[in-house]
Amino acid sequence: MSIWRHWPVAAITASAIIIRLPALLHGGLWKDDAYTYVDITAGSWSSLLQHLAITEAHPPLFFVLMYGWVKIFGVSELALSLPAFVCGIVMVPVVYRLGVLAHSRQTGLLAAIFCAAAPHANELSSQARPYALSALLCAVLVTLVLSATRGMTRPLFAGIAVTTALLVYTHYVGLIAVGALAIWTFAVPQYRLRAPPIAAALGLGMLPFVLILHRFATTAATQPLRPPGSGFSDAIIIFASHLREAAPVEADGLAVAFWFALLAAAALVSARRRTLTWSTFLLATVCLSAFLVEAFAHMAEVRYAYPFFPCAWTVFAAIFVEAALSLKTLSDVKIGRWAFAFAAAMLCILIAADVSWAREAWSVPRSGVRSLAASGVETHSVYLFAPDVDAATFYYYSRAWRPPIDGFPRIRHPEISRFADYIAVRQDRRLLPIAESLAASYPRRGLKRLHYVIDEDAIANRTNSHSGYGMVWNLFDFVKRKYHLRGCANYHGRLESVSDCVFVLGG
Repeated sequence: MSIWRHWPVAAITASAIIIRLPALLHGGLWKDDAYTYVDITAGSWSSLLQHLAITEAHPPLFFVLMYGWVKIFGVSELALSLPAFVCGIVMVPVVYRLGVLAHSRQTGLLAAIFCAAAPHANELSSQARPYALSALLCAVLVTLVLSATRGMTRPLFAGIAVTTALLVYTHYVGLIAVGALAIWTFAVPQYRLRAPPIAAALGLGMLPFVLILHRFATTAATQPLRPPGSGFSDAIIIFASHLREAAPVEADGLAVAFWFALLAAAALVSARRRTLTWSTFLLATVCLSAFLVEAFAHMAEVRYAYPFFPCAWTVFAAIFVEAALSLKTLSDVKIGRWAFAFAAAMLCILIAADVSWAREAWSVPRSGVRSLAASGVETHSVYLFAPDVDAATFYYYSRAWRPPIDGFPRIRHPEISRFADYIAVRQDRRLLPIAESLAASYPRRGLKRLHYVIDEDAIANRTNSHSGYGMVWNLFDFVKRKYHLRGCANYHGRLESVSDCVFVLGG
């Protein structure tokens, strides 16, 4: 009987595998994944940790695990992407369990479907970065806390403490989840008697974080977490964007309007009938707290909000289930059935639109730099990336040929991303004469051609004097005056596109 009860979860999990396979097998790597490759091939354990302290804005756990992983399975595209893929698949049954604890079995099944079909989950579940692992750990932590509100046991206490430690050592945004959970358990009268042991378990899990607290508070590598002084309106835009991205559907226009109107109506009806549980409100509190903190810290990227998406999907699912129940109990049964059928059909259409997104990975890789390397790495040529954000991808895909690679403006180590000073260095005009001198030295080094590779953001912002890309085009004009331009080729990717302009250096 138990096997038959869980077959829908198994079927949804199998569907998630099928949906994510194209991104895993055909998506390839892009600059973020390539940065991971550079990090974990740094050498010894000590050099790895020293390297991470300079190059990464995340805690070290994921990269330490990947360091051991590649020692066994190598650095192929599949090997680098597989751990995140596994985390994304395991998250489906975890989200199901989260939905069951928060509301009902129907909510768990619908939340699992959202998890399996969501485009953001599809994309981030095959990237060699900490985001899929942090989302899985966040979902596990909230699930354990919800279980503890029904009664704390020693295994639950240990599980909360260990999961908390793993989460904060994987991604700094885990601090938001831990804080929201601790505050919420004390705020709800129903759970105040069980709040102290839950808070104690969360606090015990936070103790190892003290070891890296100094780095978190002082190193410039974590500056993306700090407010840059932008206006209140910018924070509101980021908050609204996170809410939109957390929606379990990827569609536009009337479909989105219908979706949010239905959810709003269901939330009002459920609040009036008091049918949504405190556990559902817990998930909503965690999500809103996270999105508010990230908005006012101006962490605009969806990957930073992704750890809280399992909670958001569960809240969406619970409200949708409440809407369906409200429709079925309408006084006019016939109208209720038609409304329920319409809502269910619209939901199926939106989920189908999510699933269809996965087909793009078959034909368009994440990075156009992958296609650039596949077109043939020329001997006696230097590849100058301007700016060098895409140099890491080329560094990975051309590792068998080891061509000369330079970057502008971070010239000395173009394959390493230095988050701490990226913006400041990119706008430092003192580097322009250094870059020009470097470009002028290529013929003396026996190089025949210069591949000036320009990022799509630089191309899109060529006429914007405030974008910080002006030096990229000043250097391009210098090279164009000095050497003959043979031609340019464009290489498109879903996340990373470049233009390769080839200059003849002599003769």
